[in-house]
Amino acid sequence: MRGKVLLGWLTRDNAVAYLQKTCVFIPPLTTEQGEALWAEKNAAVRALEVRPAPALVEQRMSFEEREAGNRFLNFYRRSPGGLGVIQRVVKVDPRALLCRQWDVNLDKANGYAANIGAATNRAMRNAVLRGAAP
Repeated sequence: MRGKVLLGWLTRDNAVAYLQKTCVFIPPLTTEQGEALWAEKNAAVRALEVRPAPALVEQRMSFEEREAGNRFLNFYRRSPGGLGVIQRVVKVDPRALLCRQWDVNLDKANGYAANIGAATNRAMRNAVLRGAAP
C-alpha cells in the first residue's frame, strides 16, 4: 500500500515509533535518525501561520442528497455495532473543514477520486457526519 505520513504533525515519540515499527528502512532507522526526520518536518509545521477556524455553515441538501444520507444512515443502523457516534448527515462546504489526519492511503484516495463523479458519490461527497470523532 502506498501512503504518506504527516510526520511533522505527530509527537516526536509517535513519529519515531511509526518510522521504526511501520516503515521499512535498510539498514533499520536509528532513534536519532528518526528524531532528525521528525524535527525537520515538525519545524515546517511550526512555521505555518495560524488559520482561523470559522463555524461550519450547514447547506441546504437536494432531495437526492437527503436520500443518499438516509440510505447511509439506514445502512449503518443495520450494521453490527449500529451508528455509534453518527447522529445525522449534513452538507457543508468541504473547504471550511479542519481535521486531524496523520496519514493518507494513496491507493484508496485515488480509488475515491476515480469515482467522484458517480451518482451516489455526487450526492454524498459534501456530506459530513456530525458528531463523528475527529
